[in-house]
Amino acid sequence: MGKVFWQLLYITQQVNRQNTQLSEELAPVFANLFEKVESDCNTDLNTSEKLFSSFYKITVDNEFQSKLSAIVTSEFENIDFEGELSAKLFLSVLQDALLKSLVKNRAQLYQKNATKLDTTMTNSDQSVLYYISGYIISKLQKKTYQHKNLKNQKIREAMTNFVVKQSTMLQEHVKKFAEWTEKLNRGGLKIPSDNFYYFIRHCEIVLRQSIDLGNVNSQTLMITNLKEVIVSAHMVNYYWEILCDNNEFSSYIMESCVSLFLTIRGHSLARAVQLQMPNSTSQHEKPLRKF
Repeated sequence: MGKVFWQLLYITQQVNRQNTQLSEELAPVFANLFEKVESDCNTDLNTSEKLFSSFYKITVDNEFQSKLSAIVTSEFENIDFEGELSAKLFLSVLQDALLKSLVKNRAQLYQKNATKLDTTMTNSDQSVLYYISGYIISKLQKKTYQHKNLKNQKIREAMTNFVVKQSTMLQEHVKKFAEWTEKLNRGGLKIPSDNFYYFIRHCEIVLRQSIDLGNVNSQTLMITNLKEVIVSAHMVNYYWEILCDNNEFSSYIMESCVSLFLTIRGHSLARAVQLQMPNSTSQHEKPLRKF
C-alpha cells in the first residue's frame, strides 16, 4: 500500500505539470454536472444532495471509468500501476478532490462579504463611550447597596479604582472625552478612571470586530456568546488586571460590567441592524386612523 501511495503522489504531480487527455475528458463531464444541478428544479433534493447524487452516478459509470483508466495507463507508461486496482484508486482520489475543489469555488461565488461594524471611533463615539462607562459604574454601585453583605462590600471596595473625583486627574488625551459627561453632570454621574474607560473601549472594539451585519441571527447576537468573546480578549483582560486583579470577586465584577455594557449597546446595535435591512426606512409609517 505504501508503494501505491507514492505512485499516486507521482501521478498527481505529472497531471499538474501537463494538460493531459485526462483533464480534457473530465472537464466537460464536471461542467455538465454543475449545469444540470443548477437548472434542475424537479426534485425535492437540495443543491448539495443533487450534486453528490449526480457525482455518484459518474463514479459508478463503468464505461466512463474504464475510459479514464485506459487514459491513465496509456499517458503514464513509465509507471508500473500494479494492476487495474492502482489506477482505479488514483482516479477515485482525483475525482473526489476535483469535486471538493469545485464545490469550494462555487460556494465562494455565492458567499456574501461580511459587513462588519466600523472599528474606527470618532471623538463623538468615544465621548459617548466615556459617558456609558460612567453609567455602568453608577449602575453597579447602586446594585451593591441593595443588600448589605460582605460580598457587596468587597465589590464596592474593588470599584474604587474605577472612578476619579474630578476630570483633572485624567490623562490629557482622555480629558476631552470627559467634557460631554461633565456638561451633563448634575452631581450624580460618575467620572471613570483612565483604565476603566480603556477597558470599556476595548470591549467596544471587540464587539465591533465580532458583529457581522450581513449575517445577523439569534446566535450571533446572543449576549452569552458575545460576552465570552469579550472577556477572553487580551487587551480587555490587560486593563482589567490593572483595575481589579487581587479581589476575590474580580471575575464576577468583570462579567457584570460586560453584561451591562452589552445590554446598553444592544439598542444602538439593533438600530444598525435595522438600517442594513433592505426594507428599512427612516420615515415612520402613517397611522391607519385619522384624527
